[in-house]
Amino acid sequence: MASSTGLELIIRAPTGKEVDCKVSCGSDWTVKRLKEHLALEYPSKPPCHTQRVIYEGKLLSDHQQLSSLIKVSSGAAEAPVLFLIYSSPGSAPTSPAPSTAAAVAAP
Repeated sequence: MASSTGLELIIRAPTGKEVDCKVSCGSDWTVKRLKEHLALEYPSKPPCHTQRVIYEGKLLSDHQQLSSLIKVSSGAAEAPVLFLIYSSPGSAPTSPAPSTAAAVAAP
């Protein structure tokens, strides 16, 4: 839903672990600004660098402006839904184990 101050959005975690979160965004907000807001206000407070925001199946880039990405029809009953994917604190991505063949020195 659009308001005079910007956009009303629903942020949803696809895992279902978090409840939907309604966010009021300024009309000039970028995806990065949204991530900064979610790092402070979303229930699990995910750090910005761990967040990925998806809208209509597309991964959004930090520099993109929300108002140019999200089209809200005047008759919409519900605010647009963005999906938030993030890694939990302490669950850093793992790198593959080194190959045992590479670890064995040739004679």
